[in-house]
Amino acid sequence: MSTETQKVDALLKVTFDQQGDFAAIDAACKWCADRGISVGSMQRDDPMGLMVGDYFIAKWRNLNARERKQLDETITGDKRNGPVLLTIKREALARIGGAA
Repeated sequence: MSTETQKVDALLKVTFDQQGDFAAIDAACKWCADRGISVGSMQRDDPMGLMVGDYFIAKWRNLNARERKQLDETITGDKRNGPVLLTIKREALARIGGAA
């Protein structure tokens, strides 16, 4: 297995494409809340950070490189109209017993 394949396999990617203003991002945030995953503050087109556990995560522009590296991944995409892509490390989900 190539290194690139291992990197892809290490991530769970879930697309939310619900219709309506903020419907997709609301669904992604609910998915996270149901699994004990904290979601960063929304900021226009920038990613929203994800961390397993109860954390306050600042807007993307206020996170430094070290803080971004500590994230368990992100939500990206059109937050108003959808779709959005939630990407999270499978090992992070394993810490909470989440199905990967």
